[in-house]
Amino acid sequence: MSGKKKKKPAAKNRDKIDRRRKQRAARQLANERERLARLEPGGAPERPLTVVSAAVVEEHARRLGCAQCTGPLTVDDHAVAKHDGELLRKVSTRCRMCRSERVVWLRITPRLPN
Repeated sequence: MSGKKKKKPAAKNRDKIDRRRKQRAARQLANERERLARLEPGGAPERPLTVVSAAVVEEHARRLGCAQCTGPLTVDDHAVAKHDGELLRKVSTRCRMCRSERVVWLRITPRLPN
């Protein structure tokens, strides 16, 4: 062995390494939150949220918030989609803060009269 010690990275490199580590952790957290949102009601056509009227579909989807940063959502598209023989509402949204996209699935089940 030559007796030379390994040089420690300069402070600038350490800052860069720490910043990248934090960015990687933030990306992983956002991905996990997105995955969990797809498992929640409304996250997939197999698990639609239930609403009583088509008039409240967009507002209900907007109120959910962003799955990644919990920011406010805007509705890009609201369409009817057929899944397993059932008509569902597919609401495509986008976060105003982080610009991530989210699709919310809803089923309209009107209230029956007494």
